[in-house]
Amino acid sequence: SIVRGGLAFIDGQLRVGDVLLEVNGERLAGRSATSVMIADPHASYTLLVVRVKSAEVEAPLLAFGEQEGWLQSVRARDGVALALERSKKCWVVLQGAVLTLYEGGPRKGGKDPRSYNLKGGQCKTPVMQLRGAGLKQPPVIDAFLKSRTCPFTLTWPDKEVEHDLVFGASTSGDRSGWVKSINDSLKRLNAGAPTSGWLVKCPGRSKGPKWTKWRRRWFVLTPPTDGASPVFRYYESPSAVPSHPLGTVVLNRSAQLSAAPRGGRAHAFSITSQGVRETKPITTILAATSVEDLARWMRTLHEAIAASGGMIGRSATLQAIAARQKVPSALVHLDQLKMMDKSNLMQQKPKKLRDVLEHMHVDFSDVPLPKASKYTTIEDATLEYKTELVRRIVSARAVAGISQTFTIHADRSNK
Repeated sequence: SIVRGGLAFIDGQLRVGDVLLEVNGERLAGRSATSVMIADPHASYTLLVVRVKSAEVEAPLLAFGEQEGWLQSVRARDGVALALERSKKCWVVLQGAVLTLYEGGPRKGGKDPRSYNLKGGQCKTPVMQLRGAGLKQPPVIDAFLKSRTCPFTLTWPDKEVEHDLVFGASTSGDRSGWVKSINDSLKRLNAGAPTSGWLVKCPGRSKGPKWTKWRRRWFVLTPPTDGASPVFRYYESPSAVPSHPLGTVVLNRSAQLSAAPRGGRAHAFSITSQGVRETKPITTILAATSVEDLARWMRTLHEAIAASGGMIGRSATLQAIAARQKVPSALVHLDQLKMMDKSNLMQQKPKKLRDVLEHMHVDFSDVPLPKASKYTTIEDATLEYKTELVRRIVSARAVAGISQTFTIHADRSNK
């Protein structure tokens, strides 16, 4: 296939989407043109090529961008095309962070183009095999495969766009070019994209009076770009962004980040920094709503402060956040408890370990209860007992992990 940007593409005589039928009068019949040329070398070659006529006639009318070309397109959800939706031939243009679809080409009197902002998107090619076995594909992917096109998907996991886009390229090389171009745009977009979300803020940007309440604020962290310092502002709500900030947390060389429970908030962290006009450092105390949210904020703040030359407290390291995430309270569901590593499982009481094994339907009736003897203390017996229970949890989890992998793919295929 002709790859966009390759030598044949740059030469201009061949185009992406061209189909080679013969080399010097010899039918390819499924073989690559390269293999035929290597087997019978010549100074020059005559190629028989099939080209879509419409692409040649309509080219002067088409819009162009960083990447453009004809693709089959269909809107879908959960692997199934939307109601009354059929695959359509579209002229697709990628320009910056915007993907525009012209149904039938951008000709006069045609349908209005549909534009999609790539922010929050993910572009992937379908997984066709797992451990050498072919995987059943969702209906919308299967339809493209049956029509002998090369499918790829563009999805928005956080539902910035309510539906998915499924495309079909004429060749695998064309598909690879599109996936690479879209993912490159997503990387550029995410590199300068602000991190935003709700955090609870302690009033006063210090310890604050005891009788005051923590207040929910919308925070926006803009990472450093082109030598500029990061900006960390907070607002009353998302609708107030960007014109009405309530305040700014300074992130410069003086900034210090640490994470530790404060004021009864388990997922709290603090930023201590001093601005140019401030006479002494000010501490801003914030709290996230969950361990996952805390880890996300700590990661992005860590990168922003490090880029400014600031300091990261030991308790603020991602390892500490991960450790807190791995050691939940006694109310954690058994499904989460069974995924702990060995060291954390060994910290659990024997009864909790037995509950996990029962939940996993693993027999442990042959494991004798710990008892003190002439040669063994109760502590050593308990340690041996727990070690055996943990070994069975880890072994059962390894087996379950294989079956879960197949189950997940089977569910996707059924959709």
